[in-house]
Amino acid sequence: MLEVVILRPEGCSDSVMNKKVRVTGSLFHAHTAHHSRRILCTAKTIDIWGLWSRTKERQVQGVWSHETALDIYELSDNMPSKMHMTIPTSFRKRSPIPSQLVLHYANLKEQEIRTQQGYLITTPLRTLVDVTEEGTLSYDLLLQAVTEALERGIVTRKEIDSLPKDSKLRQMCDDIKI
Repeated sequence: MLEVVILRPEGCSDSVMNKKVRVTGSLFHAHTAHHSRRILCTAKTIDIWGLWSRTKERQVQGVWSHETALDIYELSDNMPSKMHMTIPTSFRKRSPIPSQLVLHYANLKEQEIRTQQGYLITTPLRTLVDVTEEGTLSYDLLLQAVTEALERGIVTRKEIDSLPKDSKLRQMCDDIKI
C-alpha cells in the first residue's frame, strides 16, 4: 500500500514542501536539500512527482523525459539539477509547479512512451530527439548519450534514419558518421 504524506516543515514556505512517501514501513524523502541543487533520479522521487501529475480521475499525465530520461536510461554522464517531465498541452494543475520540476508541453504519441517500473518515460529515441532539439545539453554529453544508446542497442541507426531529414539528431549522426 502506498501512502503519500505531505508535510510543511517549520520554516518552509508554502511553495517549498517536504514530501514524504511511506512504502512498506520505510520513509523516503523527495526534496532538494538546501546544500545541493541536484535532484536524485531514484524510483522513489520519480514515483512522487508522477503522482503530482495525476488528474482528478487519478490518471498519471506526466512522462519522464529529456535529461531525466537520459539519467534513468543511464545514457551519458549528465547529472540533471532538476527533473524533466513532459505533460500534455491540455494539462492544468491548480497547485504550483514544484521547483524541482521542469515541465515540457507536448502531446506524445503512444509509441513514444514506455512504462518502466510503474512510471511513464519517453522511449530512448524520443529522449535523444528531445535533448538534441532542446539544445541545452553539451555536445560532448549528447554525443556520449547517442553513442551509448547505439552501442547498447536501445536505439538503432535505422530508427535514427527514419526521423525526418531536418531532425537535429539525424543530422548530427550523419555529420559524424555514427
